[in-house]
Amino acid sequence: MKNFHEALLDSRSILRRNPEWVSRGWVDLEAELLLCAAYRQMTGVSLSRIQLFLQMQDPYPQKAWDYLLELSEQRAQGKILQHLTGFQVFLDHEYEVGPDVLVPRPETELLLEYASNTLSSMKYGPILGLEIGLGSGIISIELLSQFPQLKMIASELSPAARARGLKNAYKILGEDRLLLNHLTILPVQDPLEVFCPFEGEMLQLKADFLISNPPYLSSHDLVDSEVFNYEPHQALYAPEGDSLYFYRVIAEEAVKVLKSNAFVFIELPHNRALLIAELFEKRGWRVKIQKDLAGLDRILIARLGAWNG
Repeated sequence: MKNFHEALLDSRSILRRNPEWVSRGWVDLEAELLLCAAYRQMTGVSLSRIQLFLQMQDPYPQKAWDYLLELSEQRAQGKILQHLTGFQVFLDHEYEVGPDVLVPRPETELLLEYASNTLSSMKYGPILGLEIGLGSGIISIELLSQFPQLKMIASELSPAARARGLKNAYKILGEDRLLLNHLTILPVQDPLEVFCPFEGEMLQLKADFLISNPPYLSSHDLVDSEVFNYEPHQALYAPEGDSLYFYRVIAEEAVKVLKSNAFVFIELPHNRALLIAELFEKRGWRVKIQKDLAGLDRILIARLGAWNG
C-alpha cells in the first residue's frame, strides 16, 4: 500500500501532463488539495494540508488512491478543481459547490465586504434584505451569519442551484433559522421575471437593501475555457443582446420593494461599470463605484436616500 507521500507524487505526475498547470505553478498545491479531497470522500474523515504533512509516511488507503488518480486525470483535462473537491472555502465558511453553481470568487468577497461595512453603519442594523440569484448561497448566508436580526429573501431560477443553496444554508445556519423565514427560496419561471419572487412577500414590508451578483457576460466577452466549459451559463450570461438587462431592471424596479433610504449592492463587469452607474443615476439613485484589488471598477453601491441619511 502506498503512503501519503507516494500518492502525492502520483497526483503530481498526472497534473504535470497539463502544461498550463505547470506554467502557472499550480501543480503542487492542487495535488495536495486533490489528495486531501480523495481521502475525505473515501474515508469520511477531513484532512487539512497541515495534517497531510504530519502523516506523509502513513499508509494511504487503496480506495482513496484509486479515486485520487481519477480526480487527477479529470483535473489534468481541465475540469474545475472545486467541482472535484466538492467545496470552496469562502470567508468564514466552507460551501458545497458543483457544476450547477458558480464557484465563489474573490470579487464577491469584496461585494460582501462593502455591503457589510455599509449595513453595519445603519443605526438599527438591517432587518430585511433581498438577493437576486442565490446560487450556492454564499452572499445571503454570510450576511445572515453576520447580522443575527437579519432576514433574507432570495430568488434563484435553477432548481439544482436552489437545492445546493438550501443545503449550504442548513449546514451553516441550521434548519431552524431557515424555517423562521430568514432565507426563503422562491422559484422563478422566466429568467426575465426578476422581481416576481418578491412581489407577494413585499406587499406589507419593504427591505433595507438588495444585493446581487447577476449574470452579466455577453457572448462577445472573453471567458476562460475552464469557466466556459464547466460553469453554468445561466449564471454567467445575461439575455442575448442585452448584457445590462439585470442592472436596468434592478435600477427601474427595486424602488418598489425597498425602503426610501435603502441600498443596492451589485457586482459589476468592470468594462461596463460606468454605463451601469449611469443607468442608476438617471433613475434617481445616488451611486458610488468601488474598485477591486486590481484597481478595476467592480462594486456598485446605490442608495435611494442621501448617503448620510
